[in-house]
Amino acid sequence: MKLKLILNPASAKSEKSWPQVQKFFEGRKIPFDMDKTEGPGHATLLAKKAVQSGFDTIVSVGGDGLSNEIVNGMIGSDATFGVIPCGEADDFPKMLGLSRNRLEEACQVIIDGFTKKIDVGMVNGRYFLNVVGIGYDGEINERKALTKKYLHGFFGYMVQTVLVLLGYKPKPVRIKIDGVTLDTTIFLICIGNGRCCGGGFLLTPAAVIDDGLLEICLIKYPGKLRTILDIPKVPKGEHLKLPYVTTFRAAELDISSEVLLTSHIDGEIAKENRYQIRILPQRLKVLAKKIA
Repeated sequence: MKLKLILNPASAKSEKSWPQVQKFFEGRKIPFDMDKTEGPGHATLLAKKAVQSGFDTIVSVGGDGLSNEIVNGMIGSDATFGVIPCGEADDFPKMLGLSRNRLEEACQVIIDGFTKKIDVGMVNGRYFLNVVGIGYDGEINERKALTKKYLHGFFGYMVQTVLVLLGYKPKPVRIKIDGVTLDTTIFLICIGNGRCCGGGFLLTPAAVIDDGLLEICLIKYPGKLRTILDIPKVPKGEHLKLPYVTTFRAAELDISSEVLLTSHIDGEIAKENRYQIRILPQRLKVLAKKIA
């Protein structure tokens, strides 16, 4: 195994976790090479360079955003992707049986070398591992990115769900899926390859990362009071029983609007009038716990 670790030094949690990660591999005499990112998009370039240099295992030491960038640099290669979760939300690693609260276990998974092939999503030409959230979910992540120094993790996400709601306006959209066109107004629409986002919100709890399909959760606007009362149901996936929530599965869909739609793609913010989304089955080799 020729191992490359990529670290985001701008993440306080990643920097804090690095000495423990370094000690783990050095203590077991596992050779590795480490690169630090220098800004947005740099991890994609580092991953491309690592592939070209012959590294067969590329590991994200950070959060979901870093993982997204790395995968966008290595898709199409035969390299294997690994994660040592130490970010804000760390939602995608949950799909691999990993947790930032068990850092050494995640490091051991890299050594054990149990691999599986998983699906990867594509939105407007960019790959994603976990979810795309459009509408309310996107605006929460946009605001959270601006206040991440003060509000962190799941708690920070919960605070922003209320603050964004106060000024939120539902979005008119046209959705094309499986030959059917739907004109509607959405509160949010979450497209999941993975089960959760926001550090534990189970918006698409039935999603499976290797079934060749996307799990889609469409939520219409029930009003501010109803939303506030029902938000606590989302972390447990109980929102699926609500009358204004619809779920379906598809391999691709097209979402468009006359207004700009704010989204997050694995936590990274985008603003577009149109989102063309599809699943790429069995596209990426990943390191996972054997029970995952």
